[in-house]
Amino acid sequence: MLSRKGFIGPIGDDLPSLIPIVTGLVIFFSVFVLTLNTYNEKNVFLERQMDMTTVARDIKGDSLILNWSQFNHRCNEMKLRRYPYSFMIAIYNNEVDVTKVIDEFKGLNLDDYDSIISSENEFSFLGQKTDEGNKNFFCSYLRVGGREFSENKRQYTVRFYPIAVQQPIGVNTSNVNATQFLIVPAVMAMVVWE
Repeated sequence: MLSRKGFIGPIGDDLPSLIPIVTGLVIFFSVFVLTLNTYNEKNVFLERQMDMTTVARDIKGDSLILNWSQFNHRCNEMKLRRYPYSFMIAIYNNEVDVTKVIDEFKGLNLDDYDSIISSENEFSFLGQKTDEGNKNFFCSYLRVGGREFSENKRQYTVRFYPIAVQQPIGVNTSNVNATQFLIVPAVMAMVVWE
């Protein structure tokens, strides 16, 4: 009896080999879950970027805005869809200061949308004369349950897209039915937030 090695039991004999197996499984599944979470975060980011690009493409079309009515029609069609984020789009002349764009967007009150699109205000949006008066190229969408863009928003994305805007010219610039037009280079600014 003294020469026989001790028999602990079926689990006791296999315990030294179970510890590395369990440790290996814990490490494997931890790395798997971490990789899956990173993959899902990147997918959400890419989907947001693709949605934002789709909205910008729907608004700017072939990068030539013929008039304010066309821009407004595209904006109203885009508002019929449901998006998981809020955004504002404005068209500026091509010499706009980027910091001025963000400051103007932070100061907007979307509840007073009609005063934003009328050009009798302090904003530097590109505008156009229409039958209803001067109108700014501005469009906004506030998601269901979303809040307005403010100085408190820390996570927002800004994109700038080069476009061209057709503007009527002539001796009498108040003539909306002018037959001569000038293609003006411009920048479409888009701010997206949650």
